[in-house]
Amino acid sequence: MSRTAARFNQADIARATRAAIQAGAKGVELRLDGSIFVHLQAPDHRGQSERAPSIQLEEDEIVVL
Repeated sequence: MSRTAARFNQADIARATRAAIQAGAKGVELRLDGSIFVHLQAPDHRGQSERAPSIQLEEDEIVVL
């Protein structure tokens, strides 16, 4: 019986976890299908005096990013 190659290895897990912690992630989820999900949290806006402007769009308006 032959073994299949690993979808990710320990170095991949360590790299993803380190990067997520540095970015302030809430957690890291590793799935058996080989995908790595980084759970982010909303940025903390305390201490900022200026907020981003709120824009109201009409139903037929299009925003191009």
